[in-house]
Amino acid sequence: MPGSRQLIVDGSQDSRSAVRLYKSLAVAAIAALASLGLGACSSSGSSSGTSQYSASEQQFISDLSSLNNADLNRSSTSVILGLGHAVCTDLDNGYTVPQVVNDGMSVVNSGTSGLTASDIGTLIATAVPVFCPQYTASVRQQVQNLG
Repeated sequence: MPGSRQLIVDGSQDSRSAVRLYKSLAVAAIAALASLGLGACSSSGSSSGTSQYSASEQQFISDLSSLNNADLNRSSTSVILGLGHAVCTDLDNGYTVPQVVNDGMSVVNSGTSGLTASDIGTLIATAVPVFCPQYTASVRQQVQNLG
């Protein structure tokens, strides 16, 4: 559904709510980027139980764990990794940050993940420096423009 990937600002209540949501997510993403040092974190050793994952996936899991976010830490590792990789796939396909957020929100709205809108912002901010660092500056700029 191509139309579902667009943020349309038309002055309606739904549109104003969407803009407020994106601004809230922008704040969460900026905070997460700052706390992660924009991908400067490094994992010291490997966590037990993550040996089936690539080095970047282990880094992503470690970075999320260090944020002490109960929802993200409680969620299925495969779901979290899938969402993290999906962020980069969306960016590779030319999506903007609001469009990436829409994809993440579809998971939240499904009610099956236990994640919140804020969690999606944190997940995006954590995934980009680890899985697709070439987009870090672009995402940071887009988030600042939203705020």
